[in-house]
Amino acid sequence: MGGCIGITRGRNASVDDTSANSTRTNSGNSRKNHSLCHEVIRWKSDVPLTEGQLRSKRDEFWDTAPAFDGRKEIWDALRAGATAAEAQDYQLAQAILDGANISVPNGFLTECYDELGTRYQVPIYCLSYPINIVKEDSGRDSPADCSEPIDGGTEMTLKLRLSTTLGDVKLPVYSKDTIGVAKKKLQEEDASKGRNIRIHGRLAIIEAVLRRGTPPESVEVVIASLSEASVNQYEVALNQWNIFCTRERIDFFDPKKNSVLLFLTEKFKNGASYGALNSYRVAISLIPPNKIGEDPLISRFLKSTFKLKPVFPKYSYTWDVSITLNHLEKLFPLRSIP
Repeated sequence: MGGCIGITRGRNASVDDTSANSTRTNSGNSRKNHSLCHEVIRWKSDVPLTEGQLRSKRDEFWDTAPAFDGRKEIWDALRAGATAAEAQDYQLAQAILDGANISVPNGFLTECYDELGTRYQVPIYCLSYPINIVKEDSGRDSPADCSEPIDGGTEMTLKLRLSTTLGDVKLPVYSKDTIGVAKKKLQEEDASKGRNIRIHGRLAIIEAVLRRGTPPESVEVVIASLSEASVNQYEVALNQWNIFCTRERIDFFDPKKNSVLLFLTEKFKNGASYGALNSYRVAISLIPPNKIGEDPLISRFLKSTFKLKPVFPKYSYTWDVSITLNHLEKLFPLRSIP
C-alpha cells in the first residue's frame, strides 16, 4: 500500500505497512507491553489517494478483518483506539487498549496482542493520513462521497436485516459501490430515520467510566468486577437503549430520570418481563454519572411491574418422585424386567 518514512519525533525503528492478519503465538502473554506512543506515523502512499478513497479503504478493512481471524471485540477496540489516537486523544486510546487487555510491544497499533497471545496487525493507512493525500478542488473528498457516483455502474436495491432491530431495510446502491460506500449510505439512512448502528457494550461502559473522571490507569480495575457474561447481557440492553435515545434525541450518556421511565414503560407495554426490565435498569445505571438506576421512582416502577405482571413458576404442578422410585425398587432384580 505505501512506504513508511518515519514519525514526527524521529525513531530508528521502522514501522512496516503490513496487511491485516492475526496469528496465534505461544509467547504472547510473556511479551513486553509498552504504552501507546504519542506520535503520528508519517508515510507515503505508492498510489496517491483522496480523503474519501482512504476512508473507504479503512471501512473495508475494519468491516472484513473480524471475518478472517481474531476476536471481534478486540477488532472493535482496536478501531476505537485507532480513531482516538488519530484525534490525538491518547489518554482515551490507552484506556480502551487497557480495558480490552491489548498489549502493544512496539508502542504502535501496527502490531498488537490480546490476552490469549493472538497477534493483530493493523495496516498503516488505518492509523494516519499519508503525506501525499490528494485534496480535490471541488471541495468534495472523492467521487465516493457524491450523491450519485461517477460511472457507479447499475443501480440496484439491497435487502438488509439490521442486527439492532431485526427488521429488514432496502438500501439503494450501485453495482460498483464498495463496502465502505454502502455502509456510509446505510449510516446516513439510519440517522435520517432514527435507527442506529450496533454499539459495543464494553467500550460504551469504558467511555462512561472515563466521563465520570476516573483516571485511565484505574479503568481496567474498575470494570474488572463485570464478568464477560454480564457485559454480553448488558450489551443487548444498551443497544436497545441506544436505539431509544437516537429516536427520541436523548443523550445516551447523561439521560434524565423521565427518559429512563419512558424507555422502561415502552418495553413493559411491549411485553418485557420483570427480569428483562431489571436488566435494562442495571445496564443503564452503568452509563450516567448519577445513580439513576437507584432512583426511588424507578425502583417503585419496577416493583409495580412485578405486581402487574408477576413471575410464575415454570411448572404449574409437581409430583412425588418417591412413588416412582419405590415402584422401581420392587422390580429388583432387574433381569426379571421384560
